[in-house]
Amino acid sequence: MKIKLFKVFVGIAGVYHVLLGLSALLLPMESFANVSGLILGLRPEVDPSFQMAAKFAASYVIAFGIVLLILFKDPIKYRILVIPVLALFGVRLINKLVFFGTISETFDVPFARSLFAVACIAVFFFGILLTLPKKERT
Repeated sequence: MKIKLFKVFVGIAGVYHVLLGLSALLLPMESFANVSGLILGLRPEVDPSFQMAAKFAASYVIAFGIVLLILFKDPIKYRILVIPVLALFGVRLINKLVFFGTISETFDVPFARSLFAVACIAVFFFGILLTLPKKERT
């Protein structure tokens, strides 16, 4: 049961990250700005800097999604990949908490929306951590 729950967490996160990264690469930037606005609760200004940053970040987001999907495929065999996954979710969680007020004020993101983002990242971080499959005995 625990491994199934683990696979739910990494599977959902993996598909989400791959789709988000692909949307940054394949959609027109205006459309991607709308998509990212729905997800983040803010409306980014589409300019050359945003385009470059979005395309640059997309490759990392896709790579992270692929790592999550590899974990989904065989959590025991690829268990070592949980370390960078938890590191990234942990850093994102700390980042969201530290800059919570700044993000809300600077980008006019409602408090509830910022809180929802923190909760989502925390659910995935702790969900993956607490359902981590044990190593098989050799």
